[in-house]
Amino acid sequence: MEHTDSKSSLERIAALEKQLSEYQQIERQLRESEEKYRQLFDSSRDALMTITSPSWKYTEANKAALELFGVANIQEFTTLGPWNVSPLQQPDGRSSVEKAQEMIATAIQEGSNAFEWEHQRMDGQTFASDVLLTRLELDGQILVQATVRDISERKIAEQSLRESEEKFHSITVSAQDAILMMNDEGNISYWNEAAERMFGYSESEIMGWPLHEMLAPERFLEAHHKAFGHFKKTGEGAAVGKTLELVALKKDNTEFPIELSLSAVMSNGHWNAIGIIRDITERKKMELELKQKEEMMIAQSKQAAMGDMIAMIAHQWRQPLAIMGMEINNLIMSIGFDDEITNDYLLKLSESLNKQLHQLSETIDNFRNFFMPTQSRVQITMEEVLENTLNIIGASCENSNIKLNVQNSSKSSLFITKSSLIQVLLNIVGNAKDMLLANQIKNAAITVTVSETDETISISVCDNAGGIPESICDKIGQPYFTTKKDLNGTGLGVYISRIIIEKHLFGTLRWYNKEGGACFEITLKINPD
Repeated sequence: MEHTDSKSSLERIAALEKQLSEYQQIERQLRESEEKYRQLFDSSRDALMTITSPSWKYTEANKAALELFGVANIQEFTTLGPWNVSPLQQPDGRSSVEKAQEMIATAIQEGSNAFEWEHQRMDGQTFASDVLLTRLELDGQILVQATVRDISERKIAEQSLRESEEKFHSITVSAQDAILMMNDEGNISYWNEAAERMFGYSESEIMGWPLHEMLAPERFLEAHHKAFGHFKKTGEGAAVGKTLELVALKKDNTEFPIELSLSAVMSNGHWNAIGIIRDITERKKMELELKQKEEMMIAQSKQAAMGDMIAMIAHQWRQPLAIMGMEINNLIMSIGFDDEITNDYLLKLSESLNKQLHQLSETIDNFRNFFMPTQSRVQITMEEVLENTLNIIGASCENSNIKLNVQNSSKSSLFITKSSLIQVLLNIVGNAKDMLLANQIKNAAITVTVSETDETISISVCDNAGGIPESICDKIGQPYFTTKKDLNGTGLGVYISRIIIEKHLFGTLRWYNKEGGACFEITLKINPD
């Protein structure tokens, strides 16, 4: 019996020791868990605090919380409640005390509550924050853990983003140009009101549809499809970063001219295209009208020059006709005196007459070509241009006792409308001749110099007539401005010449004074773009 009681006591002692060991292990685990929680609590970069009923004042706070609110120590912090670190009212106008109690009640009831809150530091500075309230229960007591994160910078960024979006919206809504965006699938992802007016599609109709299939004429689609794959990969393309004139398609399938400025932008790892489009129908109409007007003025200037051309031809013909008349008179005299007329004499006479007839014919050809209504471009050297020009005006200068010097070092040829350049040279040389005669210059001279570089040919025509007065130098080249009123000048010669050089021959024309005279210099590209 005693042995049985002793064994039973030992078993109870062993059970108690086991139970005590388990309690100690649980206590150690709880202590380790509490230490881990405390480490996490204290080291968190977010502000962590606890509040306990019924006062709902703070009972714990980590270092981040003290720093966030500007509180010196935990003792001071535990005298505060949520409303003590908040302004009197929240942004929605509600009382911070009333709303804080409501947020706490929701967290207790639902287990957690996340919301935005405006807090206030001890120095009175307010800041926006994200708050997470979590319901906890410890030793039968309900408490709430608050996690607070300062989101001031995020709010500033959000505000900046909103302002940027508002500005973008205001700009695109008020813009007269169409602004649209194409995503990496080639579909329309943005469409402003100007695009609606320009193309005829509402935003709801067009969004998400393939841009080129909707807005580009069919003849351009193949080129787009070939280039689009490269754009998707690189954001590069022949039109990217440029302003181009193209043709677009309206909703009613009518084509119209546009000016497109295209740029590429990376969005969410994909290349998108932004296009700014301007309807240039009116501009093209005005350009056509201006071109027609300029062509008419050029034609009129040729007609106006006809009188001068006839006078030049008369000068050109005078010498050949005189030579022919003299040769014929010599033949008549030989016949009258019964002189022997040999075959050799007749052969030489025929050659002389043919030479003069050829010169007359060439002058007529130049005159006819000059007034030909339409002419195609030809490959021509400056030697040919100068020869044709001098064949028309050379004798006129010579009969006016004006020395005409030509210095040509150019070997390249130009692909141009020959008569256009001849017209300009005739006008410039003719103007120089008129000024030399009007100013009664002794030893009058006109020098034509042609030189070239690897890319350009320059033609300068200089005289010694005294030069252009500085007061009118900027007016030269304006329509209807003339320095030859006494000579019935129209004021269109230099103006028309500038149009021909700049718009038809794609060069430049400038003028300046040099060594007691005026110079007009033409620069042409040997291989224009």
